[in-house]
Amino acid sequence: MSASNTDIALNESDDPVETPIKSFNPFTPEFRANPYPYYHRQRAADPVHWRGREASGVYSWDLTRYVDAMVVLKDRRFGRDVSSILSPEQLAPIPEAFQPLFRMLSYWLPMYDPPKHTRLQKVFQGKFTRKYLETLHPHIEGIVNDLLDTVQPAGKMDFMADFAKPVPMAVMARILGVPLDMCPQLCEWSASILRAVDLAPTGADFVQGTQTVLELYEYFRKLVDERRRQPNEDLISTLVEAEKQGDILNEEEILANCAIMVMAGGETTATLIGTGMLTLLRHPDQLEKLRADSTLYRSAVEELLRYESPVQMTHRVAFEDVDLADKTIRRGERVNVWVGAVNRDPEQFPDPDRLDLARHPNAHLAFGHGIHTCLGYALAHVELQIAFKTLLRRLSHIELQTEHLEWQETVVIRELKSLPLSFSP
Repeated sequence: MSASNTDIALNESDDPVETPIKSFNPFTPEFRANPYPYYHRQRAADPVHWRGREASGVYSWDLTRYVDAMVVLKDRRFGRDVSSILSPEQLAPIPEAFQPLFRMLSYWLPMYDPPKHTRLQKVFQGKFTRKYLETLHPHIEGIVNDLLDTVQPAGKMDFMADFAKPVPMAVMARILGVPLDMCPQLCEWSASILRAVDLAPTGADFVQGTQTVLELYEYFRKLVDERRRQPNEDLISTLVEAEKQGDILNEEEILANCAIMVMAGGETTATLIGTGMLTLLRHPDQLEKLRADSTLYRSAVEELLRYESPVQMTHRVAFEDVDLADKTIRRGERVNVWVGAVNRDPEQFPDPDRLDLARHPNAHLAFGHGIHTCLGYALAHVELQIAFKTLLRRLSHIELQTEHLEWQETVVIRELKSLPLSFSP
């Protein structure tokens, strides 16, 4: 079975041009390097595509059109918590060895539906206020400048390892109340769990992911205990305070959502910083436009999110039979919303393969929509604006040092393995 009953493997194809449906295989290097032509072919051929029963036992659909995605993401007849419509006997059995991993996933805020989702979401929304985010600005600026101070004398860096990953993870460590020297470990834990919850993880991914959960829980449980004795202003203290109220939060929810904060707050933002830099370098006219006009940063971040969405796929489950685009999605069937395809739909975004940092309107779905819109959206926007503003102010003549880029094997998250750059002060 696949992690948290959410993800499945796709079929192989020998001829992506002649067979557009079978070509939709995100596991090939060609697809990872540039999935967008495949998305366009799939959307044109069958935008609401019945994939059928997979080896995992899940029946599923693939959506690649914006209008259909909006229906699924907004309609309360679709949700995440399959336990609300299926009995334990109907759910695929989970091997005992992997129970810690799957239990953690079941406690993540994005896996909840109302009323549980509403209860937990209020706790996080109370923390991520505009006022709180404003207090983070100088901290984020300090992180960015410190990292650039380190790499600037050399005139080169691996942008992913030296900048894109350390920035958001250091910010998230600050928010959670984790020492900065733990950031490399947080990155390792995050990568391990992401592999375990991606499409078609291997048995080894499950084993490593489960071990990671045990290690991560052991570490964060100690921090939770410390905050019970001596609370401060960090997020863990906020969660502990909610736990004291009894019916709002329990310890396992605290630990599980510390884990997803590390992943979502660190990994997805790092992914976008990396792909955003690559995209700007591949569009030098837009890069120079951004350098020349500081008022463009907000819309630029939105366009980079649309153009290279860090999360390429999300999902929902039908809670009842639903008719969509002349097809019937049956109760219990999963719907895969391919965000990367939806954000390049020409019916919603004119000339969708063109990067336009001033694009307006730009109602992309990179952070989801509806009740499951990512809570970290505003934080990511702040981080990205500060990161790119500071980079472009301090570095000139930034150049990509290779055209042979490698992408991580994960499908849900679209992330570069490395991004070697050279630059001048």
